Parts: sequence; structure tokens; C-alpha cells
Amino acid sequence: MQKKNELSYYVIPLDENLNIEHTHNAIKLVNSMLDLCVDVWWLQRRLRGEKRVYQKGDFVVTLKSGEKNRNEILINHFLKTADELEITVYPDAGLNESNLITAAKKLVKPVIAAYYGNGTTDGAIWFVQALEKMGFDIGIVTEKDILNGALELENYNVLILGSGMEYCSHLGREGCKKIAEFVNNGGGYIGHCGGAVAAVKGYPKSSSSSWLELADVRLELKENGNILSAYARGPVIYDITMPEHPIMFGYEGNISLIYWWGPIFSSELGKNVSVLATILAPSPDIQMPHPEITRITGVTPSIKELNQSPGKPAILATNYGHGKVVLASPHPESPGSEHSYRLVANEVFFVTSFSENPEQPKTSARFKPDYSFSLHKIANLTEFLLQELKVAKEIVQDFTDKDTIVYGSVAESMLLYLKDSVNRLEKIKRFDTRELAFERITNEYLRSLAEDAMKKQVIALDKINRLAEPETIEAVRNTITFLNTHHQSLNKILELRDKLKGGITDEYANLVKKGISSYKKALDAYKYGVESKILEASFAVTRAEEALGVIN
Repeated sequence: MQKKNELSYYVIPLDENLNIEHTHNAIKLVNSMLDLCVDVWWLQRRLRGEKRVYQKGDFVVTLKSGEKNRNEILINHFLKTADELEITVYPDAGLNESNLITAAKKLVKPVIAAYYGNGTTDGAIWFVQALEKMGFDIGIVTEKDILNGALELENYNVLILGSGMEYCSHLGREGCKKIAEFVNNGGGYIGHCGGAVAAVKGYPKSSSSSWLELADVRLELKENGNILSAYARGPVIYDITMPEHPIMFGYEGNISLIYWWGPIFSSELGKNVSVLATILAPSPDIQMPHPEITRITGVTPSIKELNQSPGKPAILATNYGHGKVVLASPHPESPGSEHSYRLVANEVFFVTSFSENPEQPKTSARFKPDYSFSLHKIANLTEFLLQELKVAKEIVQDFTDKDTIVYGSVAESMLLYLKDSVNRLEKIKRFDTRELAFERITNEYLRSLAEDAMKKQVIALDKINRLAEPETIEAVRNTITFLNTHHQSLNKILELRDKLKGGITDEYANLVKKGISSYKKALDAYKYGVESKILEASFAVTRAEEALGVIN
């Protein structure tokens, strides 16, 4: 019989959960315990338990036994969640806190700020979808939010920037200064593709790109001074050079990751920069952009830049002040790369738990809900938005093949965001808005959990209610209007294209360029005016449902 307050140790061995979905669920289980302020350790080397030897990258959950008021509830919840997620866990009496201190790192709960402002491309939603699948706590920030002080350690402890262009220009000198202060104070920065470009050194001081400079890293440049990159997308093979680094736990040898017109880092690196992976060779499956688009835009498809760059750094880690910085040229977070989502999770755990100032944010500080809403109104609003966005999605689906021929990936992006919005609204629509019956809860700890769940429920309802703001409704209607009128003009362009039989005239080129420009503007208006708000509402619903799940 265990004594009161005696610690119980449960190991989540990643090698026992090698199935990709199981790996994601194992990390989701870790995050669910961090949400409940339970101590979780991340093994940094092999550790012998009572009957098993555990590997670096495995997780150890520590729970107190013997107190029915709190600890028994947490143990039961942990085991129940592990069973639901089909995750193998091992209780191990051979572990203790002293050997964990020498062999493991205690995790700090990550609270992620995903940049969703001007300059972002598809990488923003890829990052969100990958992290959400593994149960991470995510919030959305724009350049305006950063300027208004949202990026503080009491709110978040890591900032992620995915693919995009001219981030520093959009953030402005003051926005870049706030990001640098955040990382210097102990926050983490993860930049993939364009997010990596924004954080390196070597730009002329007259350029807005020089305003951030978090890493003593430089990019390979063309003779004209532009950034060297291959104009191609698809799998590239990378060589893992530091399998012992926490970011690379679970990977060794070679790994295939999605590349999408990303930068090529120079081998000229600062002393405190660690090279975790290098370019080996492009995969035979890598794709070239549509040749017609490239002829019109004047960009030449090419993979020679990758073929000429074996051994060049691809994934890097470094310090900036008290914080950690991780930069990657490829996209381990991209759809179809589920095998590399663990790498993304490793990045997050590394920058939050290895910081010199690993403080856990007070997530409640991020939310100030308005309690004046009607449940009936919210239900009607959700149904209205859902039906409208289904219409928009169907319009895009009907024309995606033709759009892609003429406009390239911008049409694919619109469909990606509309599908994501519809899926999230379906989830929001199912959200249980019933009030909790507090009088039936007698256990003190359960009652505190119920109070927390109620607060999160209110926050979720408030976030959903904010979707009714006039500018959001207008943005949805403007998107549908644009898609209808756009596809009328698209048919005219296709008729002209057929007449030209492969030729390109100034008239045709100008029509296509004008169409691409207007499509990008409409996509940006939708992303920032609608999708970002739906994301916030969806995140809040997830947090509320998880809190309710603990007490049910």
C-alpha cells in the first residue's frame, strides 16, 4: 500500500508507440498532463528503471499517490486518457526524482503564439494543424497584437513563424524589437522557411530585413544579391548530423522533409550555432511549379540550387539572450509529413524547457471575455457561417483544377483555408454549452476543476460570439462575391488561352498577373478577417472541452 503523497512514476516510451498516430497521441497525453500542472520529465539519455531501460526522448509523468482529494483523480484521469488514446504507459517503482534530475529535463508547459499576420502563406495553418494534432496550447497573434504587447512571457513562451515573405517589413522596426525582447527575456523562436529568413544576419543595415537578426546565421545569395533558393516544392532528403540533440530525438540517419522554395543557409555560422541537419539531395518526387505560371512571372523552375548544396545547413539551433532559437529551411510541419510532426514537437519542448528563464505563462491573462451573449444567437451564427463557407468551398472546388492551371498554388491555398474553416465550424457547432451543475460536486479539487472548466466554457462562447462582428460577416460575403466574379473572368482567360494554343501574349500575361494579384488580396482578407477568428474560437472550444473531460 502506497503512503500518502508518495510519488508514482509512469513512463511513456516513444519506442513502444512507433506508429505515427500513436506518437502524436503520446505527445498529446504529455500536453494534457502539463495542462493540469503535473510534472513531466523528458529523458535526455537512457535510464534504467525497475524492469526496463528507457530511451532518450521518452517521457516520465510523476503523480502523487494516496490523497483522494486531488492525486487519485489525476492518476485515474491519466490512465483513462492513455487508454482512450491507445498509448502504452508503464508504472515504474525503480525511478526516483534524483535519477530524473540527472537524466531528464522537466518540461515547461508550452503556450504557443502562432504568427498569423501580414506576410504569412500556407505555413501558418500547417503549423497550427500539426501542433493542434498533438494537443499543444496555441493562440493567434498578428503584427498589431505584437505591437500592442501581446507577446509577453506572461501570455506565451514561444513564437512560431512559418512560411511567408517580408516578415520584418510587415512587423516594422518596433514589432521586430518586441520579438527580440521576448526571446532575449527567455521566450522561444521557431522559424521555418520564411520565418527563418526573418531571423538571420547579413542583410544591409538599410534593409528592413536587418531589424530582427536573432541568429548568427547567413543565407547563400545569388550574384545579384537575392536569396538563393530552389524554385521547386516537394520532398528533399536531409542528413541528421546531431541525433543526440533533443530536437532530433526519434530520428537518425536520413529524413525526408518537404521543401518549398526555402532558403539555403550558408556554412558560415556563429560559434554558438548547432547544425542539426544538412541537405543531402532532392528526392525524385520533388515537383516543379506549373511551367505556364513561371513563363508569365519570369521565374525559372529549378532544383540545381539543391543539387549544388549538399552538406549545407538545413536545421539549426542557437541562443539569443536567455531564449532559444530554432531555424529550418524545410517544412516538417507540412501536410503529408506526419512522420516529422514529432520533430516539430521536439522543437517546441526544446525552446520552452531549455530556456534560461523557463517560466510557465499565466494563460488566463490572455483572455478577457465579454459575458453578454445569447446561446441561441451563437447557435444561429455558427450555422449561418457554416453554410456560407460551404458555399465558398464548393465554388473553389468546382474550379480548382482550372485555377491551378492559370494561377498556380494560390487557388489551392484558398481551398485549404476554406476546408479548415468548415471543419472547425463543424466542431464549434457540436460544442456542449450546457451549464455545469456545481451543487452536485462535493470534492474540493473537482469543484476547482469545474470552476476552471466553466471559465473556459465562457471564453469559448465569447470567442464564438465575436464571429458575429460586422466586419467578419462582411469578409465572408466579400469572399463569396469575389469567387463568383473571379470565376467568370477565369473562363474568359481560359478561352483566350485555348485560342493562343500555348502562346503567351501581353494581353494574356497581364490578365493572369492581375488575376493572381486580386486572388492573393482576397485570400489575405479571408485569412486575417475570418479564418484567424475561427481559429481562436476553435482553440477556445478545445480548451473548454478538455477541461470538461477531466471532471466527467
